[in-house]
Amino acid sequence: MKKFFVVLLTLALVAGGAFAEVSWGGYALSAVTIAGGSTAENSDIIAGNGPSGSGAWGLYGLGRIQARVTNDEGTFGAFVRTGVNTGSDGNWGYRGFAWWQPISHVRLQIGFFDNMAVNYVVGWGFHASGADDTVAFDGYGRRGRSFWSYNGEHTGALLSIAPIEGLSIKIGVPYAAHSGPKAAEIYNHTIGQITYDIANIGQIAVTYQSGAGYRAWPTVKEDPGVVYAQFYLTAVDKLQLNVGLSYGLAGEYESSPKTTVAVSPPIKAGFGVAYAVSDAIGVKARFGASFVGSRKVGSVETKDPVLLGFDVMPYFDVGVCKVLVNMGIAVDLPDPGDSVFNWYLNPYITKSAGGATFYAGLQVFSAQESGKDIIKWGIPIGIDYGF
Repeated sequence: MKKFFVVLLTLALVAGGAFAEVSWGGYALSAVTIAGGSTAENSDIIAGNGPSGSGAWGLYGLGRIQARVTNDEGTFGAFVRTGVNTGSDGNWGYRGFAWWQPISHVRLQIGFFDNMAVNYVVGWGFHASGADDTVAFDGYGRRGRSFWSYNGEHTGALLSIAPIEGLSIKIGVPYAAHSGPKAAEIYNHTIGQITYDIANIGQIAVTYQSGAGYRAWPTVKEDPGVVYAQFYLTAVDKLQLNVGLSYGLAGEYESSPKTTVAVSPPIKAGFGVAYAVSDAIGVKARFGASFVGSRKVGSVETKDPVLLGFDVMPYFDVGVCKVLVNMGIAVDLPDPGDSVFNWYLNPYITKSAGGATFYAGLQVFSAQESGKDIIKWGIPIGIDYGF
């Protein structure tokens, strides 16, 4: 560990001499569930980790150090982040990339890339704080995954082309996620995206996540390409609106020598909205849905269940702290079958001072275990500090 820091410091000193701009930063976060439990028979009061299904990390710690460098001409640069987490899957990790921009219209980035994500309000921007890793219930409003976003696998090469003002064309190849002896395993998962920024209105984005398709027996695999379309509205003062739609490409394959499977992936739709009534009061909401998917094995057709999810979160700055009331519902509608309804209530507070923020919350949510409806609860707290 000490040797690693020596190497990192040495690289930073070298970079300081070779690059015009060097910026450093760091971040630390700790979280714990001080108590939790459920209404299930013979259940115990727990502490440390949060109740399963909450989306909270429970007993968790995270530390990061990062650096960003750029040369005098602004044509070369790099970013590196390293850190450790102390959760149940505790590990040391790193993330970084280097880039070359020979002209203003073209940039090549090699390493990690997530700057193709367009889920501004629906994703991390919903809580937009360390609450995501400490006290916030994961929610249901992202059901359906109708917005393209980083999923932890995109380390490779990214080519960005900006032929005219407002238009951006990106092609990403996730080499690390699909490594193997066959080039097709990698290039079959190329990501292509076109975004266009409309001045004073918003952004349109179309993304294609390619896949290996449907493979026949004996190497059966379902890996269809997916098309995403998004619109992000910024024209209205104090209002942000994300609208998204995605569809996986249909196909068929032989799952065995005499059985054909025809797959029609569901259509997925969603939206996210954030409105700031003032600097102290606002509300955020997001909705996700998945519907009309089906699968036909031989002559037997099975319909995918309709999935609906909705989250809403009003927030208030009351001076001594900020109060956020995160809540939502989820509905599963199988055909045939009985519907399943779930809900959650997750009020939490934040208090910031300098670069630090304290979080404390309550999670209460419904669940199903052993064929019975139960209620789970947890009281998570956390602290983060950035510099």
